[in-house]
Amino acid sequence: MPAGTNTLHPQPSCQGGPFGCRTFTSVGGRDGSGELEWLKAQPLVVSSIFVNGSWTIGVGTPCNSLGVDVTVEGNQLIPGTIIATAMACQGPEGSYENWTQELFKQAVTWELAGESLVLRNSHATVELKDSGPNPYG
Repeated sequence: MPAGTNTLHPQPSCQGGPFGCRTFTSVGGRDGSGELEWLKAQPLVVSSIFVNGSWTIGVGTPCNSLGVDVTVEGNQLIPGTIIATAMACQGPEGSYENWTQELFKQAVTWELAGESLVLRNSHATVELKDSGPNPYG
């Protein structure tokens, strides 16, 4: 076994993930209330990581960071457990986090075309642009 290899705690990877080894930042979106300007002004940052045999979608919100365990079925992300950091944000940032959790409480269709990623379900549509390498690449 090579030095530094740990079979009990495998290293995270993004290889083969739904978003490749890239990070994406929201540039717009909408829900039933209309266009959501906060997705531009205080964007979501999204990436995927494979660790301990499952995929997790990492989402940085204007408040906390979320980890959403998902099963990838074609172009669908089927959510499981959602975990969040606990910064207890007040004001609109806290509501943006709640909105984002609602997005990931149901299956999300993802479409990756070049540098654009679109996440969509009955809750909302979020448009994102490639913003650089995933740190787990």
